[in-house]
Amino acid sequence: MKLSVAYEVKDDYLLVKAMGEFDSSTAQNVFLDWVTKARNHALNRILCDITLVSGIDAGEPSIMSRFEISKFVAQSLPGEIKLAVLETPGQHLRDNFAENVMANRGANVIVTSNRNEALEWIGVIYSNK
Repeated sequence: MKLSVAYEVKDDYLLVKAMGEFDSSTAQNVFLDWVTKARNHALNRILCDITLVSGIDAGEPSIMSRFEISKFVAQSLPGEIKLAVLETPGQHLRDNFAENVMANRGANVIVTSNRNEALEWIGVIYSNK
């Protein structure tokens, strides 16, 4: 199944649900689309749920592909937008490679397999810590 995205505007953030087979060029196009949607709704927080995307388990795609898509996201993400990417534990790389690439280029981003951590990071729910 081709990569597709569903959007839901929440009170304080845009929820993006991606599904299907990962393809880097399609991923770049849909990324630009959901950044535009967030801006159109005056939202500066995005939760992108990629738990239903196949072809991105740890080890696939290549590190170079992960680097290129992460660099693209960092360069294309407006500075005022906070992005949380929700992955499955099988998709999540232990060294947080994608998050590090994006953060090192100035993106406000977290990549996690914990939904509450993602929501807390973008400021939608608050910790009892």
